Amino acid sequence: MKKTSVLYRAYTDMRGILYSPVTDKETRGFHKEVMILPTGNMNNTSVLIRKIV
Repeated sequence: MKKTSVLYRAYTDMRGILYSPVTDKETRGFHKEVMILPTGNMNNTSVLIRKIV
């Protein structure tokens, strides 16, 4: 079986206005593998999701 991975960024603060958030509906059928929270002067969260098969 082939695994499908998707990496996306979720923005907070003022950038959240520019980029619409990824919703639970859009990630339905995927499992959240890794979530890297922002550090320092960054304001985006990186999320790795993998398709559930």
